[in-house]
Amino acid sequence: NILWFAVPAIGWPATKILTKDKKVKGAKNFINGTIGQVWIGYGIFAVATALILVFTMPQLTGPVNIAMLGYGTFMTGMLLKNRYIMAGGIITGIGGVAALAILKTYDATLIFTMAALTSLIIPGMMMNRNNK
Repeated sequence: NILWFAVPAIGWPATKILTKDKKVKGAKNFINGTIGQVWIGYGIFAVATALILVFTMPQLTGPVNIAMLGYGTFMTGMLLKNRYIMAGGIITGIGGVAALAILKTYDATLIFTMAALTSLIIPGMMMNRNNK
């Protein structure tokens, strides 16, 4: 589980290096900025709670982070007024924690994979399909 901390440590510098010549195109508005702040807040809380819980109550690291992922997704859906994203957030937050409780496991890797599907990938695919 500690290897998860390598993702931002490697990912952030790699992203900066690979995208240093590319400028972001498009207009920014209040919603875009607010969604960005929601996910920055999620990142700060996810790292902080993981650092605290991994040393104090490691069995809660997965459920807490899955619940926060669901909440962040739900808030994004609320801001975008998109029911698919809100539903994905509810399924992720409540369903992910319930699945960990029902399965009586602390290994949240598979649940995190399902959470990514229900909160990020499937709603994104539905939004793309509706925009065509």
